[in-house]
Amino acid sequence: REVNDAVTALMASVEPLDEREVIEAAAKGWRNPVPVDDQSFDAVDILQKTARTYRTSKSYIDTGTVRTEYISPSRQWTEETRFRTAYVAPFDFRFESNSRSLAGTEVAFIAWRNEDEVRAWYNLNPDIDDDIASLQGALDAGAGITRDASGMIPGLFIPGTKLGGDIVRLTDAVRFDDTQVDGFDCFQVQGFRWPNTGQPTTVWIDKDSFLIRRVYEEQEIQGVRSKSTWFYQPAINTPVSADALQFARPSP
Repeated sequence: REVNDAVTALMASVEPLDEREVIEAAAKGWRNPVPVDDQSFDAVDILQKTARTYRTSKSYIDTGTVRTEYISPSRQWTEETRFRTAYVAPFDFRFESNSRSLAGTEVAFIAWRNEDEVRAWYNLNPDIDDDIASLQGALDAGAGITRDASGMIPGLFIPGTKLGGDIVRLTDAVRFDDTQVDGFDCFQVQGFRWPNTGQPTTVWIDKDSFLIRRVYEEQEIQGVRSKSTWFYQPAINTPVSADALQFARPSP
C-alpha cells in the first residue's frame, strides 16, 4: 500500500517526489514498521501519514478561516481571513482569500493554475501577476496577505513553496491526548514550525482521514504578540466542480 501511494504521488505530482519519501515508502512496503493500532502512533508517525495523505490525493477542497489576535502594550485587535481551496491533480488549482483591514479596506487574493498557465491576483497590487513565474511563487507571495493560509495546506500537495508544507515537518514533535474538533476525533500533535522563535505549533489531525482540521500557534515580533488559529473544513478525493477551479475574480 505504501509503495502504491508513492507511485501514485509520483505520477500525479508536477514536481518530483522527495527522494527520502520514496525510500521510506518502499521500505514500508516490505517491513511495515508503523503499527496498525493508532494508539501506538507517535507524533512522527502521524505527521508522516498526514504528509502522504495530502501528497497522494487526487483532489482536495476546503473552506476555512484564520483568526489572529494581536496584543501590543497599547492595544489589542483581531483580524480574520476567510479562504477556500480547490485542487485536482496534477495541475488544476485555485486558492482565494478575503479579509478586511483595520482601516476597513477589503483585501482579496487569488493564486491559480491550470495545465497551461499560472496567475495571481491581489486587489491592492494589480501588478502582482507580472512577478509570478510559478504556482510556488504565487503561494509564497500570498503568505503575508493570507496569514500563511496560501501555503500551509497547498504546500502539502504542491511541493516547493518556501512557507508551505512545514506543518507536517514539525521539529521536536510530541503527541498529546486525542480530542474532538467540530465533532471529529483528532490526533493532537505539537512541535516547532518556527524553531528560532521558541513558540510551538499545535495541529489537530482527523484520525479517520488524516486531514488537518485546526492549527494554533503564537509568535512575538517586535513587541507584538500574536495568537493565530487556522480552522479547516476539508474533503479529499471527492468531485470538484469546474466553477471552483475557474480563475474568476470576486465581484466588487
